[in-house]
Amino acid sequence: MLAVYILTALLVLSCFCLVAQAQTPQTARDYFSRAHSRYLKGDLDGAADDLTRAIELSSHPWNPGTSRFAPGNEIRILDPLTAGAYTYRGLIAYLKNNFEAAIEDCTLALKINPRLAEAHNYRGISKLKIQDLEGAKLDFDRAIAINPGYVDAYNNRANYYLEKKELDRALAEFDCAIKLEPTLAITFYNRGLTRRIKGELEGATSDFKRAIELEPRLASGYYGMATIHYEKNELELAISEYSRAIELDPKMATAYGDRGLSYLRIGKDEKAERDINTAIKLDPKVKDELEWRIKSIKEKMGNR
Repeated sequence: MLAVYILTALLVLSCFCLVAQAQTPQTARDYFSRAHSRYLKGDLDGAADDLTRAIELSSHPWNPGTSRFAPGNEIRILDPLTAGAYTYRGLIAYLKNNFEAAIEDCTLALKINPRLAEAHNYRGISKLKIQDLEGAKLDFDRAIAINPGYVDAYNNRANYYLEKKELDRALAEFDCAIKLEPTLAITFYNRGLTRRIKGELEGATSDFKRAIELEPRLASGYYGMATIHYEKNELELAISEYSRAIELDPKMATAYGDRGLSYLRIGKDEKAERDINTAIKLDPKVKDELEWRIKSIKEKMGNR
């Protein structure tokens, strides 16, 4: 359960909101500013609506009387804010799992301003989601070429290498990201997870502990520690760490599933069944893997 990086979004996009927000939006910048406020409050639909209005007010077709969205129609940009609005709306589409729309909006932003590193990054993470891996890497490469200090892009390029199972290259990207920003907890978590996949349990443990030190309420950090205990057959310790992760993030299906497997291995079948059912309810996609792992555990227990 690797994290995708959009952490600089608020810093980058807030730079467009330099004017005071009006009570009733009148200009493109008013709508952009209100969109930013709505985004911060978790109102993604309201933010997207305001960004659409900002785009409409800050651009219009070259040919009056035609639809701005007509195929092949060229748009005249009235305000540089338009590229930012498309980028921001693309991010919101990504967060709503509408990856094709996210790619389209980021592409429109880049048509206006090809040097928007954030648009390349958001388009890249959307391409990862639809398994356009090479397209994603090109976008991350471009984002880093434009802004060599762009931590999110290094982290997301690491995720590309993980998808390709090139673990050493992924670790190198996480190392670059940590060198640039040594206080970002989620990067340590992702590097720790990569080290665990490689079997480097001590290095993984160190990274998970550092992630928790930096962000004590990072549920994935405790989940990472739990996976180490699980692999070492320290099942009571694993259950304790999974429980802490669930306390912080009650919707973490993987933590419920893995805690259920831990209960199963120590003979607490009722608790195991309850956790596994909860995991599947939260995320039906985990069902097949959990069933396979349950079968494997029962076969091993039967052979004792």
